[in-house]
Amino acid sequence: QDEEIIAIHAGLDITLPLDEQPDDVRLRKRPWELGLEHYPGPKWLAVGHTPTQQLEPTAFGKPLIQGRVLYMDTAPVSSGRLCALHLPSLQIICSD
Repeated sequence: QDEEIIAIHAGLDITLPLDEQPDDVRLRKRPWELGLEHYPGPKWLAVGHTPTQQLEPTAFGKPLIQGRVLYMDTAPVSSGRLCALHLPSLQIICSD
């Protein structure tokens, strides 16, 4: 976490402070289990673990931005495309 972004593997319980997040939430939960569509910000939230096409079928192999949440799992094993988030610029860089 820095002034502009929280980066987390899987999910974030928006009702709890960052230092009180349970391991199963941070490591295993899916966005729809946590209500991340209601994440209020103000910081950006960068999330992996859930391939973007599970959230939006047209996002296969692409990062997905919904509100203040950046979904970064592009399913590189099946899509062949790996993406990264450059900090502090918040630029998304993807392989071709």
